[in-house]
Amino acid sequence: MKTGDPVLVKAPGELSGFDTAGSVMLQEYPGQGEGLVSDPAIKTIFADGNRALVLKYKSHRVQGETLLVELVDIRRPLGVTLRYTIDPETGVRARSASVRNGDRRAVRVDQIASAVFTLPVGDDYRLHYQTGCHAAEWTGKDVAITPGADAAGKPTRFDRPR
Repeated sequence: MKTGDPVLVKAPGELSGFDTAGSVMLQEYPGQGEGLVSDPAIKTIFADGNRALVLKYKSHRVQGETLLVELVDIRRPLGVTLRYTIDPETGVRARSASVRNGDRRAVRVDQIASAVFTLPVGDDYRLHYQTGCHAAEWTGKDVAITPGADAAGKPTRFDRPR
């Protein structure tokens, strides 16, 4: 793929009337709410026991090689800042997330991830990475990317490396 080439994305298959927008829409950083049925990036419990967190884009800014994206909940004063940084020498991208509570009441964070990846429908994704121990630190690996959990929420495992 060259810069400027179109990205071809398959539409999700077998949608039904039970699929809410939150469960089929690709989201950069989903919270636990709005009908999301996959594992969210962040799970919270507010002081009143409510768990619904629906994050929407508020703003962004660029600071040098870093992009900061601000997300806010649609009903409560809770926000998430996503930080994307690119090392200009290596092209390595880093991603982090931080949460800020704008309410005087406590919010419990049960789960938080620096990133989640919602890929377009497909069955041929592969992860290429390097790993190893002493004298073999840069051993290349290539594994299939499979769903993170089955329908019952039980974690799945990667296929064996090729």
